[in-house]
Amino acid sequence: MHIDKVISRIENVCSKHTKIVNAISVILFACMFSITAYLKNFTNNWYALMIIACSGISLILMVLNCTSTKVKITKTGIALLFFEAVIGISFLINGVAFKTKGLIAVGMVFSIVFPMLQYFFATCGLKKFIDIMAKGIAVSYILLLIISVLFGPKLRNFQYESVLLNKNTLGQFVGIIIPSCTYLFLKESKHTKMKLAYWALFVSSIALLFFCSARTAMLSVAVMLIYLIIIEIAKVIRTRQKPKIKVPYIISYIIITIAVPLILFFLLTTVRGLIIKHIGNSTLFYPTYTGQSTTQIPIDDNNGADLPTDFSFDYLGKGINNDLGEDNLTSGRMTIWKEFLSNMKFSGHAVEYRVVTSDTRTFNTAYAHNVYIQVAYSAGIIAGVAYLIFVIICGIKILVYFVKVITGKEKYDLCKAMCYCFMIVFCISSLAETIYMPFTRFNASCFWFLSFCCMYELKSGSKTSTNKEEESPAS
Repeated sequence: MHIDKVISRIENVCSKHTKIVNAISVILFACMFSITAYLKNFTNNWYALMIIACSGISLILMVLNCTSTKVKITKTGIALLFFEAVIGISFLINGVAFKTKGLIAVGMVFSIVFPMLQYFFATCGLKKFIDIMAKGIAVSYILLLIISVLFGPKLRNFQYESVLLNKNTLGQFVGIIIPSCTYLFLKESKHTKMKLAYWALFVSSIALLFFCSARTAMLSVAVMLIYLIIIEIAKVIRTRQKPKIKVPYIISYIIITIAVPLILFFLLTTVRGLIIKHIGNSTLFYPTYTGQSTTQIPIDDNNGADLPTDFSFDYLGKGINNDLGEDNLTSGRMTIWKEFLSNMKFSGHAVEYRVVTSDTRTFNTAYAHNVYIQVAYSAGIIAGVAYLIFVIICGIKILVYFVKVITGKEKYDLCKAMCYCFMIVFCISSLAETIYMPFTRFNASCFWFLSFCCMYELKSGSKTSTNKEEESPAS
C-alpha cells in the first residue's frame, strides 16, 4: 500500500513535467549505451563498472517512467520469469562457489534487477518505452559519428572499428541503431524535416554496417528488415493504403540516399586524415590498460591506402574459394564451439574464456562466440538450456505475430513490430557472438529490456494498453 502511494506521487510529479521527464529519459538511454560503448577503453574494471552504472541508470529510468497502471502477467510471462530466475540463480551459485564477483553481478542482474525493471517498464507502456529508447540510441549514434571523425582511426582497406576496439562490437552497435532509425522514420506522420533527418541516419548506419563488414550483424539486420518489410507490405495490401509521396520528397530521399554515404566516407577518410596530419593521432579513446581481451587498433601510419576498395566483399566471401578450411570460413568459430562443448559441465567455470588452438592459429582468450554455449560454459548446462528456452519462447511470439499480421488475424502495431525487430537482431546475433549479458552488450540490453512485451499485458481499458492497434503512417 505504501509503495502504491509512493508510485502515485512520483507519477503525479512526472506527469506535470512530461516533456522534461521524456528528455531526461532519452539522455539517460544515450548515456547508458555510450557507457556500454566506451567505458571499456578507459579502465581495466570495465565489466563491473558497466553493470553497476547501467543498472543505476535503469533504476532511475524506472522511477521516472513508472506509473500506477496495473499490468497482468501472462502464462508465457510466468514461464519466462521462471527461466530468467534459473539463469540468475545459476550465475549466483557459480559466482559464490568460484568466488567470482563478475558471475555474482550477472546473477544479480538476471534474478533481481531485470525482473523488477521488466514489470515497471511494462506499466509505462510499450509505445512510450520504445520511443524514448529509440531516441536515446539515435543520440548515442550521433555522438559515435562525431567521436569517429575526431578521435577514431581513418577508414582503411579492411573492416572499420571506429573507437569500439572491435569490428563486431561496432556491428552490434549498428544492429540496434538501424531499427531505432527505422522506427523514428516510420512513426513520423508527415514528411517533415525530422523524417528526412531520420532517413539520413538510417542510410548512414547502413553505410557504417558495410564499412565494419561484420557478417553476423549484416545477417541479423537483413533478417530484421525482411521481417519488417513483409509486414509493412501485408498491411498496405490489406488496408489498401496508398502512400502519398510528392515528387520533391522522392527527390530528397534519393539525394540523401546517395549523398550521405559519400559524405560519411569523406569524413572518415579525407577529413580524418587531415585531422591526423595537423593534430596527430588521438589516444583518448584507446585502451591504456593491459586487459586480457584488449584489441589493438591501428590508428594510422600515414602510409596506408585511403580508399576502402573491395574489403567488404573480400571479407564476406572469405572461406569460399580457399583451402584454409572451417577456421577461415567461420573465423575460427567451429573450432571454438567444439572446444567449449567438449569442456562443458553442470557446475560452470570460474573463467569464461579458454585457450583454443585451431588449424591455423591460437586464441589465447577465446570466448564461445555463441550465447547459449557461453552461458552453459560459464554458469552450467542448466543455465544455458534456460537461456535457450527463454529466447525460443520469445522467438515463437515473434513468429506468431508475424503470421497473424500476414493472415489478417491481428492488426499492424508499429511499436510491437519494432519491438520484435530489436529482439530479432539479438536472436540472430546470439548464434555467433558472445552477447548474452545486458548492460555490457548493445543487442542483449535491448532484448532483455523489451522482453517485457512477451511477459505482460495491460488490463482492458488502460489508456496505455500495449494491445492498442496503431497503424503506421504512410512512408
